[in-house]
Amino acid sequence: MDTTVGGNKKVRRAYGFDEVALVPGPLVIDPRDVDISWTLGNIRFD
Repeated sequence: MDTTVGGNKKVRRAYGFDEVALVPGPLVIDPRDVDISWTLGNIRFD
């Protein structure tokens, strides 16, 4: 959903973390089945 401001400039709505809600769903994932680690250069975050 775009909004026009200042004549012909289009902007979109942005949401912050306090405006987003996470709710449990019917699908449950076993934490042992996923890997959320990531690397930045030579540094690994677990």
